[in-house]
Formats: sequence, C-alpha cells, structure tokens
Amino acid sequence: MRRLSALIWKVIFLLSVALSLNAQAKALAVPEAVVSFANREIAVLRTSVQGATPEVRVRRIEERLRLLEEKDLAKPLVRSPTEVEHQKGELFSIGDRAIFVLFEADLDEEAKLSLDAAADQVEVRFKAAIAATLEQRSGPVLLKGLLLSMMATAIAGVLLVAIQRLTVFLLARLQSRIQSAREDSRVRWVEHAWLLFRRLAQLILAFLWVSVAYLWFIYILSNFPITQPYADKLSGFLAGLLALLGHGAISALPGLLTVAVILFLTKAVNDVIANVFDNVDKGRSIVPGIHKDTAHATRRLIAVLVWGFGVAVAYPFLPLAESDAFKGLSVMFGFMLTLGSAGIVTQMMSGLVLIYSRALKVG
Repeated sequence: MRRLSALIWKVIFLLSVALSLNAQAKALAVPEAVVSFANREIAVLRTSVQGATPEVRVRRIEERLRLLEEKDLAKPLVRSPTEVEHQKGELFSIGDRAIFVLFEADLDEEAKLSLDAAADQVEVRFKAAIAATLEQRSGPVLLKGLLLSMMATAIAGVLLVAIQRLTVFLLARLQSRIQSAREDSRVRWVEHAWLLFRRLAQLILAFLWVSVAYLWFIYILSNFPITQPYADKLSGFLAGLLALLGHGAISALPGLLTVAVILFLTKAVNDVIANVFDNVDKGRSIVPGIHKDTAHATRRLIAVLVWGFGVAVAYPFLPLAESDAFKGLSVMFGFMLTLGSAGIVTQMMSGLVLIYSRALKVG
C-alpha cells in the first residue's frame, strides 16, 4: 500500500509538472504577425530573428515599403536564398533594396509546404500588391475609377428613391382598397392587420436599401486597385451567405416533402373517420359502440388524436427541428401547458362525463 501510494503521488507530481511546463510554453509562445502591402496579405511571420519578434519584423518591413517611391516599385522583384543564425530563408528584394526574409520557421507546420513552395506563393502575392500600388498611382486608372463611382452613386440614388416611392404607392393603394371595402367580409379583417402590413413594408424597404447600399459599396471598392481586396472580401461574404441559404433551402426540400406527405395522409385518415361519425350523427349509419348522441364529440376527440399523432410523426422532418430555437420553444410551450393544464383538464373531464353519460341533451 505504501508503494502504491508513493507511485500515485509521483504520477500526480509528474502531471502537475507537465501541465506547468505546457502553460509556460504557451505563455512564452511568440505571436505571429502578418506582412501586408496595398491592403493585401503578403506573408505570415512566426519566428524571432536576432531578438526581433514577428511584430517587430513586420514594423520594420512596413517602414521599408513606406520609403519606396514609384521608381523603386517599378524595379523587378528579386528572390535569393540566404541564411541567418543557421536558419535558411528566402530574401525578397526590390531592385537592390532588401525588404524582408521568409524563414523556414515562419512556415505553417499544418500546411506542410517547403520553403520554395511557400516563397513562390509569397512572390506571387507580393508582385500583385506592387502592381496594384503602381496602378493606383496611375492618373487614368484613378480618373476611370472616380467616373465609374460617380455613375454608380447616381444609379444607386435613383434605385433608392424608386424603391421608396414604389413602397409608398403600393401601401397607398392597399390602404385605399381597405377603406373602400369596409363592408366586404372577405377583406375587412385586413383593416385590423394594417399596422402589421406597414411594419412589414418598412422592413422590406430597409432590406432593399441595405442591399443596394451593400452592392454599391462593393462596386465602389472594386473600381480602385488599392481597395480591390476589400471588395473581394465583401463579395465573397455575400456569395457565401447566398450559397449557405441556397444549400439550406435545397437540403430542406426532402424534409418538407416528407412533412407534406405525412400531413396529407393524416388529413385523409381524419376525413374518413369524420365521414363515418357524421353518418352516425345524422342517423344514416349504425356503428357498434358509438351512440348517436356522442358521435359528434367522439369525432372531435379522435380528430385531435389523429392530428396530434400526425404532427408528432412529421415534427422530426422539419428543417429546424434540431435547432436550439425549436428546442427552446418546445420547452416553453411544455412549461406553459404544465402551468395551465390543471383547470383545462378538469373542465374537459367534466364535459366528457356529461356527454358520454348522456345526462344532458337538447330539450
């Protein structure tokens, strides 16, 4: 027992030491930093060199890039192998000016790229950033971007005004229709929901305005090479959102079709049962065990059971049945039903006793 106790204490001690060393390693880990130029990500630095952390290296690189003039950027980008503190790397230079070194320790271990392959990717991104910077400083390119932006702004303004006027026109027509048909029972209920229609129209109007403004902003950013990456990110976000919604809609179709089939069969079964009980209630049929006075109430009870069973079977096939929102609603309705069901059940049982004992009837 003493040996076992000593062994347990040794294991606990070693585990505590391991956890402490792991925590110290995480605390001493050097945070990575990103080299950006012309709003484009060029490389990610992850190692310290000669006492300079990745963040310090990035600041030095950005300072070198800031001092470059247009004539310097027009010089070719040169890449050459180098070694610093026994670390192999690739030196990137513009003309005769050294800009930065990409070391093997800067590479992402999960990507499993060689230094040459990673340097090739960095070179492509660096050349694209330099080309965008030179293009941005070109007068014709800047003038073209300004003209296209002004045209896009005018078109966006016209669309916003047209959307607002169309919304006001449709609401006015709907309101006049409601006022002229107050005595028509088919549309009289709409008057009570007028505030809901107005709020819904305002919501649609706001959505259309935001959509136009979003597309306008993307187009404005895409007209200038220096802001092209922001336009790509915004358009990529929009495309991803639309793809997600489309994929969700397509994925929901089988479940919705299954729910429709289940509810259709439930309605068919309920119609058959209702027809049988209606015949008994009207005296056209005689079914053993079902009295004419209780046929109507029995039909309603069985209809509740049939539809409850159908909804219970169809519920798991709904697209959002497994979402937290549906689960929360189920819990809330169950809680409400638990609180308010005692009196309702008592009244129902009293009514059933009166009906099925046939102690109460017309006349």
